[in-house]
Amino acid sequence: MSAERCRTLLAAVGGGGCRILDLLEGDGAGGPCPGVALHTDAAALARLRVPRRLVMGEEVCGGGSTGGDPRTGRQAAEASAEAIRALFADCDLAVLLTALGGGTGSGAAPVVAGLAREAGALVLGVATLPFFFEGQQRRRHAEDALRRLREQAGAVVVFPNQRMLEAGGEGAPVAQSFDAVDRAVGEGIAALARVLAADGIVRIDFNDLRAMVAGSGGTLALATAEALGPDRAAEAVARLLDSPLLEHGNVLASARAMLAAVVGGPDLTLAELEDIMTGLGARAHPGVRLHFGTAVLPAFEGRVAVTVLATESDRPTPAEEPAADAPAAADPAPAAAKGARGRRRTEGRPAQGLLRLEGAGKGRFRDVDPTLHEGEDLDVPTFIRRGLRLTRP
Repeated sequence: MSAERCRTLLAAVGGGGCRILDLLEGDGAGGPCPGVALHTDAAALARLRVPRRLVMGEEVCGGGSTGGDPRTGRQAAEASAEAIRALFADCDLAVLLTALGGGTGSGAAPVVAGLAREAGALVLGVATLPFFFEGQQRRRHAEDALRRLREQAGAVVVFPNQRMLEAGGEGAPVAQSFDAVDRAVGEGIAALARVLAADGIVRIDFNDLRAMVAGSGGTLALATAEALGPDRAAEAVARLLDSPLLEHGNVLASARAMLAAVVGGPDLTLAELEDIMTGLGARAHPGVRLHFGTAVLPAFEGRVAVTVLATESDRPTPAEEPAADAPAAADPAPAAAKGARGRRRTEGRPAQGLLRLEGAGKGRFRDVDPTLHEGEDLDVPTFIRRGLRLTRP
């Protein structure tokens, strides 16, 4: 990415994030954006192909791991605050790669995000969440870390590992499942970097990304798909809409905003471009704010790649939230106003306030394994699992 456009840094935090960055380095996919690996484990850093590395908190961990303790990971990042902040000097966009659930990523990533923000960068987090089989403790660590990361980053692209079971197959070995997630994340990041770097016919630039982040509500979904041959446009759209990362198109159906980028070779036709955008538009929310771009690159001769970044949060954007000093009885909402899941309010009916319910502890059942059925934790209330919003008069 050229310095005069958007100075971007890919920063991997912890073992999982460093593994993804190393994969990008090995594939040569991270070219437009420089990368840096941050870890407490000096030996793990030494095994990476990434040339730029930083050992965090040597006085805290002695160059070793955090032992799976997020508190140690946080302390390590705080101990190296000045060195970390210096990494993001003169940086416009900081993309933080991390795997949540362990000690370093869960503890250090929110701290690194805050330091990057203090340095003046727009911070986009990219985080994977644990498989269910990784245990309840890792899931609790991940949930807490994701909450803190959202507080520090402009937005977070979330890759729940459990969604990737479909891609790898439920009978796939553990190592293969992890590899599938790493590759999906790496491909998404590489595609996003390529889109921002390309001199497109219709360009997507830093301001488009900033607008997406500002209106995201805190969470984004990212997916990319490629196809070859005479039916490549239709096949690329079909693969994208079938991606578990977009919940088979359901994310697009409820997204408030979507960034869509098409990259093809010199043989990309206007008809193919129209087919792609029509296919995506058929699944998108009717009122979606669309940021669109397309680029022609010689390396894509004979193939096409479609990348989508979409909002994945049913929290209202700041513009939609009621003012703090608003009267209890609000003015009647217009008939066209829609709820987060597409339900229309009746004209003349006062707007209902959102009930903000926090999850309660499990008491004596805290360390009991969750009740899982078809990939769902039945101990989590249905309205939370399905993302339903409860309202009050």
